[in-house]
Amino acid sequence: MTFLHCDHVPECTGAVDKVFDGYASFQFMTTGGVFLSYDGQRHDLFGAWVWCAWPGPHTVFHVAHGQSHWDHRYIAFRGATVETWLSQGLLPRSPVPVARIAALSQDFDRILTFARRSDPLAHDVAEHLTSAMLLVLRDGGYGSQDSGNFLPAVDKWLFDRRFVRPDYEELADQLGIGLSTLRRKFRQQSGQSLHARFLEIRIEAARTLISDRSMPIKEVAHVLGFNDVYYFSKQFRRFVGVPPATFRRSIQ
Repeated sequence: MTFLHCDHVPECTGAVDKVFDGYASFQFMTTGGVFLSYDGQRHDLFGAWVWCAWPGPHTVFHVAHGQSHWDHRYIAFRGATVETWLSQGLLPRSPVPVARIAALSQDFDRILTFARRSDPLAHDVAEHLTSAMLLVLRDGGYGSQDSGNFLPAVDKWLFDRRFVRPDYEELADQLGIGLSTLRRKFRQQSGQSLHARFLEIRIEAARTLISDRSMPIKEVAHVLGFNDVYYFSKQFRRFVGVPPATFRRSIQ
């Protein structure tokens, strides 16, 4: 499979109006609004959705009326694997709502990290990660929140605050439970502490910043709320396996 182009555009205003020729794409919107149609079949999307484009239908999508932009991740690819995904139904032919926004965002950003590299091994990794993401999507793993399972809601709250110091008391109040109950329930259902999950989300954000920009490591740490660069490097190595500088060199 060949990765043609990919990106994360937080304030996207782009428009597509064409028949895709010889390639397909996977689109992910977390906020904003989009008008989408396949051969005139209209969809008005607001919030978090995924949709695809593939050879065949006349595909149109652009900013929805009354909206200024949308937060947009996308990846475009071609090859025999794409045909297999289409025949297996892994590439959805209609838009799919997303509830577990943080989980899909992290999986998508990991794919972007490898797809942007030029070496064949990185593209093999990106292909396998994309296939896994599509399987999880088809299985409903990014789908509607279960009223008896509060993990998706907590995950989104943590993800939205990845650049600031989180107030767990505020989260507990929103959920209508005590802080100790929140911590206990989260550990029981996720297998990790609330703060460990928040650090994990922050480190995923760090991977994206380090991959996409020439921002100094010290500034990445500061943007993510780490006052101590040494502590940031220690936590990054704990989750990623290598220090931030080594990770940056490996993707360059």
